[in-house]
Amino acid sequence: MTQISRLKQAEIANGNLINADDLDSEFNQLVTESNSQDTRLTSMESGNITLSGTKSFSGTVKADTLEERTPDAGVSIETVLLKDGSIRLAQVPGFVAGSNGEIGYDSTNHSYRLRVNGVSKYLIHEGNPVLYKHGITGPAPLYESSGAIRLKSGLRARNSTNQTDIELAADITLSLDSSGLNGLDTGTKAANTWYYVYLVKRNIDGTTGAVFSTVNEVSGGSITLPTGYDLKRQLPLAVRTDASSNIMPFYISTGWPYRPSIKYRVVILPVNQPPATGQPIVLDGGTASTYTDVSLANFVPPISTQALLRGGIYLISASGKFGYIRKKGSSIDEFVVQNLTGRTCTEYESEIVETDASQVIQYRMTDATSSMDINVAGYIVTEVT
Repeated sequence: MTQISRLKQAEIANGNLINADDLDSEFNQLVTESNSQDTRLTSMESGNITLSGTKSFSGTVKADTLEERTPDAGVSIETVLLKDGSIRLAQVPGFVAGSNGEIGYDSTNHSYRLRVNGVSKYLIHEGNPVLYKHGITGPAPLYESSGAIRLKSGLRARNSTNQTDIELAADITLSLDSSGLNGLDTGTKAANTWYYVYLVKRNIDGTTGAVFSTVNEVSGGSITLPTGYDLKRQLPLAVRTDASSNIMPFYISTGWPYRPSIKYRVVILPVNQPPATGQPIVLDGGTASTYTDVSLANFVPPISTQALLRGGIYLISASGKFGYIRKKGSSIDEFVVQNLTGRTCTEYESEIVETDASQVIQYRMTDATSSMDINVAGYIVTEVT
């Protein structure tokens, strides 16, 4: 901004009078130049500024110095200047930082990586990202056949170390009859066995899939990842094979993905009849008059401590008797099955009953002439988060 001309200053210093019009003209010139400077500053602020060569800055750049002119448009920075060098940003799909000091954005995996001392490192948010570690979204898995389940496109989860998302871009069939990706992580299919479900990902190129494993990482151990895969996430589901190594048919009724309820789709015959093949019966004609243990471990996996039970009682010559079911270690009669007066038996009554950590409950009868059947209709996942 210019000052009043030296000539005018000299005249004032010599005591000479200055015409008011001249002062007004000088003032207007100052205003004009000030407005012009403001216009140039506004233009620089709203447009692009190119700095060529190396520039030195004596102070730091404040966090609020850079802002978006259009919401969600972002701020484009080609090079970040550091004290001892610079970092180039590369936005290329599938990009993996190749040179030390390079930052790369992988638009396939939605993650940034920084190359440090020859090793590619993740740049992650210290708080909770949109899908943080406990986040699972998308459709629930489906029973497909005696040897496989189907995982639907759009199923998405944060990986176990909270580094990135694993998302299925297409439906996949996860089979117990194959090994490796989209099959068993190791070994061969076995009878009467629990299998847990994991999403997996190869971070270098974003390829995703799934595996079955007998390893339940909630309680310890580690699955065998397919060759080249380095990310995983356990899903809240376990499937059970029967004596013929077939997956017990199931469906996820409610709750997915948080504490889902898994129901068995199998035949359950009425009380006081021989069980059907594959029927999930855990007590057949029990007559104990004091609380007695019943294990549900064949039909309730270690990732659950809540069983969906069907209990029924029948009597030989009496009626109006009761059967009780409770969690092992509890002192409360939690589930009452009653045979009404005038009836010789009752069909199944359903209830959710908590188990102990080993999937054990207890039952007792009020009369020695009465008997109880207990079937497991399904379970609620409580241990996978």
